Amino acid sequence: MNLEGQFRWVVALRAEAKPLIRKFALHSDASASVSGFPVFRNREENIRLIISGPGKVASAAATAWLAAHSPEGPAAWWNWGIAGAANIKKGEVRIAGRVTDQASQKSWYPQEIWPKKAGLPIAEVITVDQPTDEYPDGKMVEMEASGFLPIAQRFAGAELAHVCKVVSDGPEHNFRELTSEIVEKLCQDALEALQPILYAQEEILAEELVRVSDPELYSLFIERWHFSSSSKVQLRRLLQQAKANQNDQVSAILAEELTNGRAVIARLREVLWS
Repeated sequence: MNLEGQFRWVVALRAEAKPLIRKFALHSDASASVSGFPVFRNREENIRLIISGPGKVASAAATAWLAAHSPEGPAAWWNWGIAGAANIKKGEVRIAGRVTDQASQKSWYPQEIWPKKAGLPIAEVITVDQPTDEYPDGKMVEMEASGFLPIAQRFAGAELAHVCKVVSDGPEHNFRELTSEIVEKLCQDALEALQPILYAQEEILAEELVRVSDPELYSLFIERWHFSSSSKVQLRRLLQQAKANQNDQVSAILAEELTNGRAVIARLREVLWS
């Protein structure tokens, strides 16, 4: 499966990761060995996966490491793996509409619009500190999501950070009977259900990349005058506004004798807002 755009996967177990590694033709990233986490990427380097180990603390640490060592720009973030549930059939997939940390009772809310458009069912995910055979009705229980999601949302926002879980155990399927082979097969069989939302995210990422990329003429302004970091942000926004409004007077400012970046910002505002 080929995907355009940047995708980041955080999984707890190697058995959960193997179907993704095969699906996206990932290989081990030797340069990331200092992280202490197994890290994988594809040949095009737009898909990266990290195996955190179990638990929310490990998941948070792995998510932060992957974010710090991945290319800048918009990316879709996924926490993928197994979870327990009552009244949800084993092997079924759910996207988290809410993630609640059982210990702190804090909750986070991924945006539901794209899972709904892709026809994927939504459920609340409860993150616990230890494996449990208690399953709140209609909710999924696991150990990583509340570590992953608040970190991922800092980098991707609520629209592009998601938790997806495959039901592996419940009242009729004891979690103590799970093996790596069972986990791998459950995750392998469930991957197909994710494809519609991954393709939808490709479109979102393409639009977001255009939005955050340097607008036309930006590099010419930067070469001509000195801008502070905050002024560069203002310059980028003003040039994006000029493009949206199809204002062709902006390019003429490059020929004007202005003293510094602050004067350029003022002149741009005069041209755009007068």
